[in-house]
Amino acid sequence: LPNYFVPTEYFIDWSCESVARMKSATSERQNGKIASRFQNAEQYFKRGLTFSYTGFYSPCFRLSSGGVFDVGGSSCFDIQYPLYPTLAIVASKLIKYVARNYINHSVNFQVDDFKALPLPRQLDPAISVRLEALVAQIIAKQRTEPRYPYFRHEQVEIDRVVYELFGLNAEDIREVEEWYGRRYG
Repeated sequence: LPNYFVPTEYFIDWSCESVARMKSATSERQNGKIASRFQNAEQYFKRGLTFSYTGFYSPCFRLSSGGVFDVGGSSCFDIQYPLYPTLAIVASKLIKYVARNYINHSVNFQVDDFKALPLPRQLDPAISVRLEALVAQIIAKQRTEPRYPYFRHEQVEIDRVVYELFGLNAEDIREVEEWYGRRYG
């Protein structure tokens, strides 16, 4: 699944000249009105999380590219915990299980569904550092090998930590693992 890091495969010229043109160019199809709309521009170029909200595998979570976004690339900023540990938690099997079984059963996971995802009440600094290191390892490997099989390596440890954070017992863990295997295996 495309979690953690997906490289942006295109470039948009965000120079001052190009932005000025975007803000002033008109369109005959829109009766001479300005063709572009800049919404939430104060959030542009900030680091955050983004997620794919449509499809069988949704939601998949990854770092935002730190660029411009619109409804098709919903982004989340100002998260309760540091970015990488939060990414580890929301990209875990447990959160996917909760998202698909209790929050939204469809193939269209929306922003309000994202807001309903559970996060632990507290995150011990040592656990935060461990999750940060695991996500950093995944992203470093995905930068050179986009299809790196993180789910066979670091994800196993991330899931173990997340199960512990939420206090799951062996039976609960088995339920999540079996559900995940049936659905995505």
